[in-house]
Amino acid sequence: MDENPIFFDFSKLKPSGFHYVAVDFSLPYSLHVSEDSYDVDVSVGKNQLRVQLFLENRWRNQNRRTDFPLVVGERIERFADVDGAYRYTTIKVFIPVRSERSGVPQDIEATWKKVSQDRYWYRDLAIQATNRLLEIYRFCAKEPHIKALTGRELKFDFRFVLLFNQNHSDATSSNFTVKISPTTYWGDMYPSFQNVPNVVEEDLRNRLKSHFQVPLAENLILNAYEHIAQGNYRLAIIETETAFEAAVHEFLQSFYIQDPNMLSEIERLNRDSFTNVVKSRKLRPAFNGKKFTDNVPEFESWRKKVMELRNQLVHGKKEVVTKQEAIDAINTIEQVLSFLLARAITKPYQFLEVSS
Repeated sequence: MDENPIFFDFSKLKPSGFHYVAVDFSLPYSLHVSEDSYDVDVSVGKNQLRVQLFLENRWRNQNRRTDFPLVVGERIERFADVDGAYRYTTIKVFIPVRSERSGVPQDIEATWKKVSQDRYWYRDLAIQATNRLLEIYRFCAKEPHIKALTGRELKFDFRFVLLFNQNHSDATSSNFTVKISPTTYWGDMYPSFQNVPNVVEEDLRNRLKSHFQVPLAENLILNAYEHIAQGNYRLAIIETETAFEAAVHEFLQSFYIQDPNMLSEIERLNRDSFTNVVKSRKLRPAFNGKKFTDNVPEFESWRKKVMELRNQLVHGKKEVVTKQEAIDAINTIEQVLSFLLARAITKPYQFLEVSS
């Protein structure tokens, strides 16, 4: 980001009479839209809050624009610049802050102190609003490289601004005084490195020398954790259930690899539903004799917290799920895979945890 203050036509901000917190940052790619302003409704507790997003496309190294190898005349080949190497989009998210005492102007320093204490809450709210815009833009524009923000990109590298309205809250216009928080960049940080343990590195080397392929189920489970981190809770639940089914089938295929009759039986059971497979008496020897059927706690937890929820999403009966529902789903599958297949439970970033 550049070091200049926010220059902006404040008359675009609605409604009038509010203070605003602005979170300003850059995307790692460009959004190709002509309109610069978008209203986005976000959930704050049980309420909906409307925030405004203002977009601006910029060139890197503007003075050398004609030297860019992907430029054709005045246009850049959009599909070839998916990483924002030449052009990128900046976003300013304006979040309204109501005056606490109607009709009485607040003290700017007191207001600045209050919002500054919550700067990371405002940042996360800005990410939530931006991700909603990005998800819908990705769908409408059919640009698959558009990825949601995880928050890691903006841990430090964002500008935090208070637009303090000198007019009282019931005024029909605004008169802003701007206060900007100093921005800390990753370049100023000196991270401490912590490598994975030697046993993990040795495992990596050995697997690279073999014909090992990462099981589909393991990739899907890691995807699900990342979906939760990015706020894509629906995808997290769908990939979690898919991971469970893939893990069971991979396990059974390996267990019965020398028994074509049992492989045919698995295929027959699966034609009707995956549930028939995990409930089957014939397949219990593969699960070390464990039952996975009605009234078994692990089965009931899976059915309620994962399978039924996934089916509601896929069949159009449910459109929104919460972060807690997604976390419960993946925790349930971790426990079920441990119970049924004796699989070790995944602990994301377990080797990079910094001890206090």
